[in-house]
Amino acid sequence: DSDGIPDSNDTVHILHDIVLDATTTIGELKTFAPGLVTKTITISNGATLTVGGLVTNDGGVVLGDLNGVGIMDVSGNFDNDNAVTVNEGSTLIMSSSSIFLAGGSIVINSASDTYGSLVMPGTFTPDEVGWSFEYGRYVNSVAGNWDLISSPVGDQQINTFVTNNSDIAQNSGQIAIGTYTNTAAAHGAGNDWINYTTTNVSSAGSFTTAKGYQMATTGGSKVEFRGTPHTGAQTIEISWNEAGNPGENDPSNGTKWNLVGNPYASYITVTDFINGNTNILEAGHRAVYGWNGNDYTTKNLATAGYIAPGQGFMVADHGPNVGDTSTLSFTVSMMTS
Repeated sequence: DSDGIPDSNDTVHILHDIVLDATTTIGELKTFAPGLVTKTITISNGATLTVGGLVTNDGGVVLGDLNGVGIMDVSGNFDNDNAVTVNEGSTLIMSSSSIFLAGGSIVINSASDTYGSLVMPGTFTPDEVGWSFEYGRYVNSVAGNWDLISSPVGDQQINTFVTNNSDIAQNSGQIAIGTYTNTAAAHGAGNDWINYTTTNVSSAGSFTTAKGYQMATTGGSKVEFRGTPHTGAQTIEISWNEAGNPGENDPSNGTKWNLVGNPYASYITVTDFINGNTNILEAGHRAVYGWNGNDYTTKNLATAGYIAPGQGFMVADHGPNVGDTSTLSFTVSMMTS
């Protein structure tokens, strides 16, 4: 480069460990691992690195550290042959035409009120043996009144998840992962909220895409979801089972409420979610209801807001007849950084 300063015309080679703490725009990025010793670029201090083209990661990319969060905004493809870490509060943003080529690992972390995010409206393509994707999702403790959680990955077996995360709470054979069913029959049998057990978890199968689960850890900690990150549009069937008088919210008659969740490893906007499902949500309850540990916090078009990666929440189906079902949708246009 004529001025010696990397800019949008340049391909930058990372041959030494480097920390970027000021917002920068470059053409392409290549990290190296000479002699099998990885060289890492760490983006922190609130900086954004905008890459107009291809990212080739043979070394390491870290977004966020003790000095603050980092953002990488990539317009081209991301060829990951080594390791990417997105720490809590930091974000990796891909364009709608970008392909994430997974040959190495990508790990996204979160804390109790801050979440790492992967905005990936394009595609995720494993292209080498040994690739891995992990979302470390903070989950509240049993004493903190649990959490509502949705898996941000596909192919995650519930039994394997429990085995790999010893901090998931257990008591007398009950495992602190459970489902919600809104029928009167389920409530009458005491099965509207029901946990998996050490007896039946082996046959639980995988977490259902866009489904919400009640979950708790022993002390409030991060658990790891491992699998393929959800991309593209995702749907889940919800139902209306309020057999009593409309609006009475008596669970003994069944309810219109359904426990669903953000299936993406990125935030989505409340506004886009509601607008995308206007005809699916009950007219008087076009909102999302998130559990805060004591009761439900309501977010609607008037309040707006964001739904965190892997966040579970309640919605009301529009019915109006018992047994009516609808298809709730999540789309990549709802993703936000």
